Amino acid sequence: MPDKVKEVPSSRPLSFKPKKIQERDKFSIVADYRDPFLETAMKTETKPKKTNTNKTVVTQPTIDIKYSGFITDGNSQQKIFFVTINGQQHMMKLKDKIADVTLISGSTETIKVSYQNKRITLSLEK
Repeated sequence: MPDKVKEVPSSRPLSFKPKKIQERDKFSIVADYRDPFLETAMKTETKPKKTNTNKTVVTQPTIDIKYSGFITDGNSQQKIFFVTINGQQHMMKLKDKIADVTLISGSTETIKVSYQNKRITLSLEK
């Protein structure tokens, strides 16, 4: 037969005091870091700019140019450069022109191209 449990009265009264809840600091995250997939910086949203509707705005088309390498023929020393223009890879020799991009000069580390009368130096992408 199990032993009977005796209740023992406590000598002090029980009391419960809840802890004060402190409000946490509020913060916001600013995501203006470089996007590793698009290779561009994220822009935070801002208020729309007021524009005059009477003006016609002409935007220049943007172009994405990357230098990804070159090959050479050992006998003729002619170099062929791999240039990516707007996501499409092209093989270019010196003075070749593709999509308004003209290859001016090149080395193992950099190339110089001309686009819309602007000279651009590009480093080899690794």
